[in-house]
Amino acid sequence: MASWFPGQAASWQLTMVDFALPMATKTALITGGASGIGRALAEELAEQGVEVVLADRQSELAEEVAHAIRQAGGKATARELDDETVARTGRIDYLFNNAGIGVGGDIAGYTLADWDDVFDVNLRGVAYGVQAVYPVMRAQRSGHIINTASMAGLLPTGEAGSYAASKHAVVGLSKVLRVEAREHGVRVSALCPGVIRTPIMTAGKYGRMNLAPDADTAQGRTQRSDHHRALVVEAVLVRRTAFAQAELVAVGEDI
Repeated sequence: MASWFPGQAASWQLTMVDFALPMATKTALITGGASGIGRALAEELAEQGVEVVLADRQSELAEEVAHAIRQAGGKATARELDDETVARTGRIDYLFNNAGIGVGGDIAGYTLADWDDVFDVNLRGVAYGVQAVYPVMRAQRSGHIINTASMAGLLPTGEAGSYAASKHAVVGLSKVLRVEAREHGVRVSALCPGVIRTPIMTAGKYGRMNLAPDADTAQGRTQRSDHHRALVVEAVLVRRTAFAQAELVAVGEDI
């Protein structure tokens, strides 16, 4: 079979080593792991034996989630800003760059602070996570970075200008990093959910909604954050990407 670009076959040989390791030996760092998609992914990964590290500004809530996972027999810790995982576990197998906020409303009503807050978390947060973890994965010649984007990063949507712009940027970053990282045995995916029922729908702790919430959209057309968690873990981490190495994983309903 012809290779799409030089080094593809060699990269697959390197990354298949990662799939040979038991899930119980792996470690996942999840930003925004205290709620929403991050929490759902943490719970699913822990059920499969992965040690999960929840990095979240909501440190008390993250510890509650980690405690519940431990009570259920899983391995979990919570940190506001994690800098000890590699030293303690010796490796990072998965980085879920999942933390995100939203500011809703027409662009005409935005302030500079609205743009700054969304870009700081949704884009710079992803970039900082990559900068911290990618060198570790390159050194160990394996790993998978999963950046949470959105269907809003693929399709236009109204009243979400800063959010859509940040998620388009995450998709672009992921595509470039995917090309660069392949030869080092590191996989990269962009997770693109549709409308998921998470705290972002009502602004959450750090976002803002500059418009009245639409009850039909907020409840009737959304999916629960735990509804797709097994599908995402399966599609992104396990069998379906052993060879395909999915670039974009879209789940949920279209925005």
